[in-house]
Amino acid sequence: MHVARCPVEPWRRRRGLRGAPRGRAFTSTPRADETTERPAALVLHAFPATRPTQWLGADCAAVAPWRGFGYVAVVSDGVFRRIVGWRGDTTWRSARAR
Repeated sequence: MHVARCPVEPWRRRRGLRGAPRGRAFTSTPRADETTERPAALVLHAFPATRPTQWLGADCAAVAPWRGFGYVAVVSDGVFRRIVGWRGDTTWRSARAR
């Protein structure tokens, strides 16, 4: 049976019923303060790597799976441009500590 939403809402509220939530409550990671002075970049960004593991890059990221947040730390090789190590966890400190 198709019923308009307007008569159903008060009926549900009186009985304390709630519908299934659509989507999920969204939580975002903190944003940097734009007024804070940041140090200058001291890296020249020209990485001429000629052999494996001559330079390695690392990055940490927060990912939002179905529930909560997950954190991933990744190390990649500059020559082969492949991931050589990674670690994921549910807390930021444990994802980047090892």
